[in-house]
Amino acid sequence: MNDYLIVDQCKKEIADLKMKLSKIEPECMLYHSTTVENALTLYLLHKPKLVFLEVNLKNENGFELLYRLLELGERPNFAITTKKEAYAIKAIRSSAVDYLLKPVAMEDLRFCLNRIHSIEYEEMEKQRIAELFLKLRTQKRVTIKNRVGFEVIKPEEILFCKADRNYTDIKFVDGSSLTTSTTLGSVVQQLTSKIFFRIGRSAVINLDYLKSVNRKDKQCLLACNNEIYKLPMSPNRVQELSRVLN
Repeated sequence: MNDYLIVDQCKKEIADLKMKLSKIEPECMLYHSTTVENALTLYLLHKPKLVFLEVNLKNENGFELLYRLLELGERPNFAITTKKEAYAIKAIRSSAVDYLLKPVAMEDLRFCLNRIHSIEYEEMEKQRIAELFLKLRTQKRVTIKNRVGFEVIKPEEILFCKADRNYTDIKFVDGSSLTTSTTLGSVVQQLTSKIFFRIGRSAVINLDYLKSVNRKDKQCLLACNNEIYKLPMSPNRVQELSRVLN
């Protein structure tokens, strides 16, 4: 359900526009004001999808509403509704969604509403894509030393890591393994994702593959690609694991 705000000094024209909007979108919520001050209050209260703004208000200029909203950090979508074409250039410069001459024709109103819906969808898509790129750009990689240099690994590719003195044995989801001179502590510092959990001093596991925990045998079982891996688990980590999972 969409909210719309009509700002106009003529109550007859407000009623006409409300009637037409209700025919196009029967479930929409409509608010109206004859003054800039009241319109400002209504906008901040309801955050309408679109403001239908008459420039010529009684002793006021409708653009004053836009200026005050911009000063408050708002970015309103608005359509100019007026009987005069003289404000067309100013409307364009003010980034109006549309410029509607009164009396507003149903066809023009439908076009205006379709435009604002398209703009909203495009903005949502831009935001979604921006968030996706940010996620990809900031996605953590793990740097693991090997005999000739180092390897860069995606954290989700790691099944578990197990300490062997000053070395670390890393088991990957695809079944391959790697032994590195990087200590387990150094590896754990890079595994900042919540999918990893340290089950004791000598091992950290990927929780996405945790199958079960056996308190009696003090071990946890990981299941991956039809293989079961048993790893020793410190008793005092069982309770912490239960808290993390819940």
